[in-house]
Amino acid sequence: MAILYGTTADGESLPVEVNELGQLVAQGLAGPPGPPGPPGVGQLPPDPFEGAILGWKDNALAWLGGSVPLPAGTYGPIVLYGNGIITLEESISLPYGTEIFLSDNEGNRYFFTPVTSPITRVDGFVLTLQNDKDLDKFRVGDVVQSTPGWNQSEEWSSGLITNPPTGPWANAFDSDEDTQTFTYNNSVSTLEFPVPVNWTSSIEVLALRYGGGLFINGVDITAQIPGFDDTKKWHRLDNIVGSSGALVSVGVSDVGSNYTALSLIKLDGALLVDASIPDPNEKVITAIDPSVPSITTDGAIYSPGQVVTGPVKSGTGSVQSTQENSIILRANNDEWCVGQYVTTPQQAIAARYVVKEQLRRKKSQS
Repeated sequence: MAILYGTTADGESLPVEVNELGQLVAQGLAGPPGPPGPPGVGQLPPDPFEGAILGWKDNALAWLGGSVPLPAGTYGPIVLYGNGIITLEESISLPYGTEIFLSDNEGNRYFFTPVTSPITRVDGFVLTLQNDKDLDKFRVGDVVQSTPGWNQSEEWSSGLITNPPTGPWANAFDSDEDTQTFTYNNSVSTLEFPVPVNWTSSIEVLALRYGGGLFINGVDITAQIPGFDDTKKWHRLDNIVGSSGALVSVGVSDVGSNYTALSLIKLDGALLVDASIPDPNEKVITAIDPSVPSITTDGAIYSPGQVVTGPVKSGTGSVQSTQENSIILRANNDEWCVGQYVTTPQQAIAARYVVKEQLRRKKSQS
C-alpha cells in the first residue's frame, strides 16, 4: 500500500487521500473557523415574479414592482380615479394635450361593462339596489335595455356612396327585412362605411339576386355564393371573404335591369342598424341616487333579483398636467377602471416635438 503526498506552496509535504481509482478525494485541510456572518433575512416571500425586487413593505419582506415590464407609452396600474384625476402606482410625466386611453398592461384598448348589484325593490321605474356595486360607472342617459343583437354604434348608411342606388342604402340598415337596397341601369352602387367594421367570426347578408352582383370590399363575390337566387334568404360569406378582418364597403350591381338586392347585414351575429333608427326596446337611465342606492329608467321593466347592465365603456381623455403619480385630465369621458392601465399612442410624437423645440431654442441662443 502506497501513501501519496502533496506539496504545499511553502514546500511542506502532506499526505492526501485517494479513492480506489487513484482519484484525489481530500481537497485540503480545513482552516480555522471564520467570524460569524450577519443575521439572515428569514424565509423569502412566496410567488416571486419577473422583474420583482425584494423590499420591505408592511413590516415584512415583499416582492415589489410591476409584474411584467410595461411597453413604451403604457403606465399603471390605476389605483384611484375621481374628479378627472387618474392616480397611478408609478410616477408619470406627459405633455399638455396628450391623448390617452384605458388599456391592459400590454397597451391594448380595454373595455368593460358595468353591472349593478341585484335589485331589491321595484317602485314603478325606480330600481332599488342591494349595494352601490358599479354604480359610479353608470351615467344619466346610458342605455340599459335594448334589442339584443343590434349594433347601432354608427350611422352605417351615412358613408361615402358611389353611384346613388335606386333603393337607398338606408334600407340595408333599418332592421326591416322587407326593405332593400338595389340599383338599375347597368350600374354598380357602393357604400364605403364611415369607419371600417371589424369582425372575427362571421359575415351574413339577407339578400336575393335576379342578376347583377354583390360586392364586399370592392370584390364581386356573387359567383362564390351557393344558391344565390331570387329567393330572399340569409347567406354566410365568412368562408368566402376570409376568417376575420374588417368590412370596409359593400356594393350591389345591375345587369340589364336584373339586379341584386340587399336587405340586412350581420357581423359576428350582430345586426348593423343605423344609430338614428329608434330601438323599440331601448330604455335609458333618467336618474341615479347613490345614497339609496337606486337607478330610475324611462320605462324598463325589471324584477327583484335581476341586475341592470350598462353599455360597454372605455376611458378616453387628454392631459391637462401630470403631478408625480397623477394625471389631471382636461377632457375626459369619465370611464376609467381601477386596476387597468393608461396608454398614449401620441407619447413618442409629443416627445419628438419637445426635442425639436429644445434644439430650436439652442440654435436661436447660439
